[in-house]
Amino acid sequence: MRVALERLRGEALSRRYVERDPLSTVLDFSDPGDQEVGGLIAALLAYGQVDLLRAHARAVLEPLGDHPARRLRAGVPELSPMKYRFHDHRDLAALLRGIRTLLLDHGTLVAAFGSHGDAGADLRRTLTGFVHELRDAAGPAGPGLRFLLADPAGGGACKRWHLYLRWMVRRADGDPDPGPWHGRIPASALLIPLDTHLVRVGRRLGFTRRRTADWKMAEEVTAALRRLWPEDPVRYDLPLCHLGIRGGCPPDLTSEDCGRCPLRDVCPTGRRRCAASARRLERGTGRA
Repeated sequence: MRVALERLRGEALSRRYVERDPLSTVLDFSDPGDQEVGGLIAALLAYGQVDLLRAHARAVLEPLGDHPARRLRAGVPELSPMKYRFHDHRDLAALLRGIRTLLLDHGTLVAAFGSHGDAGADLRRTLTGFVHELRDAAGPAGPGLRFLLADPAGGGACKRWHLYLRWMVRRADGDPDPGPWHGRIPASALLIPLDTHLVRVGRRLGFTRRRTADWKMAEEVTAALRRLWPEDPVRYDLPLCHLGIRGGCPPDLTSEDCGRCPLRDVCPTGRRRCAASARRLERGTGRA
């Protein structure tokens, strides 16, 4: 499995899938302080269709200029009226106010995060404390802001929070994750950011049997990946996610899809479908 996933990862990196990933928005910044601020905004907006969410994130970040951390410390800019699915510019203005408060109170977002405990020992508790502080700093929360600042205490998968932590913590050879928090939180403590693609691919690979995409499923999928790469269990998040995004593992799976998949030899679902297809072909040609 590890060899096959490494091949998939190499393909994802060589084809520069990151250029169509929300991470590309974060890579516009080189300063660690700007990466953690820009990354938080981009990650929290990372839901829906990839091209639309990337464009929306850039529209929100544009008033913050080239140095969003410095700009927010000076004050929250006025945002043009905008709406994207479950939130609008009023929710975004509250989010920016909350980020600004954390920056002024702690100096950096990683310091704010670390003030809530040892993430390496209890990631969920630390993340929950960080989210609650950010919610309080943002002010009264309507449905849009509550959606953006999903509460880990509720037991949901919290995909966008785990995506943010992956970007902030990881810094591996050849990988695009910028890792401005590298060394502050161990990558081994991270959980996989579960989206619809990871749920589908994870089930088919046998990483989980759970039906509900929640925190427990994220832990289960991550545990399977941790057995392959203990110190970096979310190493394969980007390639597995883009396997689904690019149609390599579609919802309505066929044996032809499995036959083309680079993971077909290690995927239980793919092996079953390819074997069934071979049996049908043998029967159709009269072979024994």
